[in-house]
Amino acid sequence: SPTVEVESSSFQNSNISARDFWVEYKYGMNGRPSLESLEREYGTKWRLDVKFKRSDGKYSTSLKATWSYRLPIYAYMEFLIQKKGMSEDEALLSVEEIFRSNRSTKANKPNLASCKKDFVRMWGKDD
Repeated sequence: SPTVEVESSSFQNSNISARDFWVEYKYGMNGRPSLESLEREYGTKWRLDVKFKRSDGKYSTSLKATWSYRLPIYAYMEFLIQKKGMSEDEALLSVEEIFRSNRSTKANKPNLASCKKDFVRMWGKDD
């Protein structure tokens, strides 16, 4: 199968708000395609890049690692919109609340590992 050429900077490092992450995923940013379209068109192939050694000693790729931290944001947004019937703006407010309670004091960015736990906990509240 052909190799998929994707910039190593497929993800924006400046994302702070729920809207930043969602726009990057759903619509694309700065002339780049949406992450959703990359996933739909190439599957996991677009996330293959240079391997690095993780803190647990296993090898992974930076795009894979970044994707695994961000995927719960996208999945929770889809859940709120499709299953809970929220508008995009309502869902963004809900995600932003989780971000606010898991914000890193250094960079004022959400701690995505902590957010992931909250997203998973909130999914369990399916009325």
